[in-house]
Formats: sequence, structure tokens, C-alpha cells
Amino acid sequence: MSVLTSSDDLKTKQYLHEKSHNKKYDILFNIILEKYPKAKKLAKYRVLDVGSGLGKFARTSSMFFRTYTCVDSNPTITSYAQDLTNKIYHNINFITDNIVNTCLLEKKYKYKIIISDHCVHFIPKSDIKKAFTNMFNLLKPNGLMIIIEHTIEPKGWGSDLLNKSSNLFDENIWAKKSSQLEFVHEFITKNYTHEYMETKTNRYYIMTNQ
Repeated sequence: MSVLTSSDDLKTKQYLHEKSHNKKYDILFNIILEKYPKAKKLAKYRVLDVGSGLGKFARTSSMFFRTYTCVDSNPTITSYAQDLTNKIYHNINFITDNIVNTCLLEKKYKYKIIISDHCVHFIPKSDIKKAFTNMFNLLKPNGLMIIIEHTIEPKGWGSDLLNKSSNLFDENIWAKKSSQLEFVHEFITKNYTHEYMETKTNRYYIMTNQ
């Protein structure tokens, strides 16, 4: 049972009723609460979301944090997402940027929490070490980094091309995706101390900057 359901706090109710909320984000938020159990302290923390897309997790959880910065390399997505959130959410900021050659390192502040959801496997293998170096350089001491990736076996993946139960399943596309995901798994396992958990569809890599 989620620790969120035991609270009557208004922000928690907003979180639970957000249309884009799903089980993956519930698990993600609980990982954060396990690391920082005093929820009131979250209001002091800055969050960085690498490869955020339209910022679904930002919209479900930004009310708990001081600021929530979403980074995506697609300017069309970041522009649309910022317009989508401006009228309702006042602490979400979308930036068009690439974590491999990020401009964020020029900023004076760092982030207490860094999240990357289904993004790292898209980074070229030759750049992945630099990407992680940059993320750790942006993370505060004792900060929390959570990387979420798909499981290797496509059990319930959203795309029909990647779902073995679909008539549109493409073996070649799945093989490429599987190779990318396995590379990420091996890279993190070999290079970083981390906690690991796996669900039917997702892998969670949990790291701290100590």
C-alpha cells in the first residue's frame, strides 16, 4: 500500500487525483519518501527531470517541491509543455537542453533529486559516461538520483511494436531496444553503487551522491 494514501493533506489529494498519475509514479514518489521521510522538507528541494517529455511526473508531484526543472532535447515538446503547465503550476520550468552537453552546469545551484524516466537508453553509448558524470555533478551531496528504464522483456509495454502480445510486434525493433536497455543495466551495475528494484514493466536504479 502506498504511504500516500494515509494522508489527508490537500497536496496529497491533488497528487492522487492527477489524471496522469499511475502506479509507476506512485512507486517513484515512495522511493523519494523513503529517502526523505519528512515530507515537509521536500518543499526545500529542487528537482531535475532529465528527458522529461511533457512532464507527467512534474505535474503529479511538483506541489511538494521548491522547484521542478524539466529538461528535454526536443524544443517543440518543451515549448508545448511549458504552455500546458503555466496556468496551473507555478514552480515547473521546462528547458531545452541535452544532458550530455548541458548548460545547467553553468548554474550556481544544484539539485537534491534527479530523475530520468525511460530516457537514458536513448543516449549514445559513447556519451553515457559523460551524461552520468554531468548528472552527478548537478546532484547535491547526499542527493538522490533515480533512473527508470523498461524491463528487458516487453511485458505490457505501451507501444504495439514493442509488445509481444500485439500483432504489430516488430522483432527487430524490440531487439534494438533490448540491446540498449541491457547496455544501460550493465553500465550502471558496473560503475555505480545503487539499490535496484524491478516491477513487471520497469527497472528502478536508486543512487545517492555521497
